Amino acid sequence: MIVKNKQKTDVDDADNFPNVPEVLLKKLNDSIPERCPELDWTDRMVWFYAGQRSVVRLLEKKYEQQNENILTGN
Repeated sequence: MIVKNKQKTDVDDADNFPNVPEVLLKKLNDSIPERCPELDWTDRMVWFYAGQRSVVRLLEKKYEQQNENILTGN
């Protein structure tokens, strides 16, 4: 189902998303840090790295939501 140019998936539903451990986020951020691409990277390498960071950002968002829900009781 497409909603306003955003594809709706199961990850949009926080109730169905598995818990994201802080240690996992730390390891992913250490392994795939926010950085600018190097000049010698191909276009494909840039897009691949951007995709990896997109997944890390999604997990960070879910982690924040889950911890907010714990604090607020939602």
